[in-house]
Amino acid sequence: MSLVVLINSGNTNSFLGEETTSALQCEMLETTLLLIMIANGCRMVSYYKCKEFRWMMEGYEFAMDLRILKLGGCHIVLGVDWIRTVSPLVFDFNTLEVTFDKEGWKITLERC
Repeated sequence: MSLVVLINSGNTNSFLGEETTSALQCEMLETTLLLIMIANGCRMVSYYKCKEFRWMMEGYEFAMDLRILKLGGCHIVLGVDWIRTVSPLVFDFNTLEVTFDKEGWKITLERC
């Protein structure tokens, strides 16, 4: 399954979509509830997380605990908690690329 990933510096937390969780049969672990306010002012609640979810981007593996949330339009939203793990990084808004170092390798993610 090809995953659509959104990197969003406006999100404090990172999320895995409920539908993706079901499709991939990820184990959902109950955790403290997290109240999320989305851009249109509505509120949503995340009750679960997927521990050490693993995914590939540009041939590199990443792993992180992701909160479970009903998402629309993408499978994963990577927020500031993920961005911190690859910081410093460069957002190039002209080419729509994100570049960072991971384990000594320079990685550039491009818009698909």
